[in-house]
Amino acid sequence: RDAVDRFMACFENGLLPTAGAGFQSLEERLLLVAQRHLVGPVLGAVLGALHGEESFVLWSMRAARGRCGQLVGRGDRPVTVTVAGGGEVTLDTPYMEAVTPTNKPGPRRAQGSRGKGGSGLYPVLAVLGFVLRSSPYVTLRTARMATLVDSYQEARETLVGEGLDMDEKQIKSVVERLGDAGLFDREHPT
Repeated sequence: RDAVDRFMACFENGLLPTAGAGFQSLEERLLLVAQRHLVGPVLGAVLGALHGEESFVLWSMRAARGRCGQLVGRGDRPVTVTVAGGGEVTLDTPYMEAVTPTNKPGPRRAQGSRGKGGSGLYPVLAVLGFVLRSSPYVTLRTARMATLVDSYQEARETLVGEGLDMDEKQIKSVVERLGDAGLFDREHPT
């Protein structure tokens, strides 16, 4: 209630919207503020609580091993994820990567190079539907915008207006990863 009173104090001096366009503009601005300053912190608290549930974390790691084969845990790593409204949440989450034989024949890969399967995954985030460090809502919103407009640039402009600041390369990566996941699920039904 105090936040509402402080906000209403901004309208003293007769600055209340008196027409539909002004009220709509106020609604749009309020939604962006709420997304940025309310939704992000709440989702961050939920993610923190989930990471505090040891049974859920262990179950997530078992699920990742069941789906991806031999994975080895590499401990917790800090990661920043994007949630609805464009908020960013930084948390420590378990990281796993594929077991690779060290004595296989052939040339050795240069340090820092990733293999065909990528560098690994965050199992808790994967179970929750995160794709490339984006929440399920952000992923689906990004893919939807990319399919509804004519270019990734137009999708970017629309998403920025919604508080999601992504460049064209990130949008393309999210769309491709989501498509790959859909193909995997179709070919490997559970």
